[in-house]
Amino acid sequence: TVVPGQQNLTAWLQVEAYGPPVNTSLTIEFKRIRGEVFFSDDFNDGVANGWTEQLGSWSVVNGEYFVTVGLVENGISTVNELDLTDCIIETTLRFKGTSVGFKAGIMFRYSDNEHYYNFVLSDEYDNICLDRYAPGHSDYPLPIADVGEGTYTIQPNTDYLLKIVIQGNTFTCFFNGEELLSGIDGNYATGKVGLWARNAHVFFDDFTVTEIP
Repeated sequence: TVVPGQQNLTAWLQVEAYGPPVNTSLTIEFKRIRGEVFFSDDFNDGVANGWTEQLGSWSVVNGEYFVTVGLVENGISTVNELDLTDCIIETTLRFKGTSVGFKAGIMFRYSDNEHYYNFVLSDEYDNICLDRYAPGHSDYPLPIADVGEGTYTIQPNTDYLLKIVIQGNTFTCFFNGEELLSGIDGNYATGKVGLWARNAHVFFDDFTVTEIP
């Protein structure tokens, strides 16, 4: 484990008794595997400090960020004072079991309620997709990439881990640690990050935004 400050490293080289003499060197390479944390919230303090509710009814319930969104409505909450181009976003989500969950997930490069991207799951259609939203496409977004309906079974009352790597015009999406899909789109260059839902009751937790190492 590498921590800040000076550290002493020791290495041993074991040679068999019959081994010939040899001159050798040892090179140790350190690689940064996690960048700076821009923002992180586990909601355990019972409040959503640093968030702005743009659409929908949001609240912190038992250490999770909960949104209730009705039919043909979007729920949007964005992180304050964080305008980004490239980053990594992670969160867990769970659809409430007493209702159908149409779609919910991560939103990025948001400029207003009509211009943004999102990476979402659908409990209703067992689908996972990466979309672009634009004026006139609040009901039917412009697809960038998706997996076919029914490829994955999305269950209510089950936690799912979402992660997206946003770098330039390329977006790489991970589902429960598995690289699932990627897409390219250059319409929106920068914007806010946050959470999104439509026609669903959803719990979010452990939202983290980091730089790309």
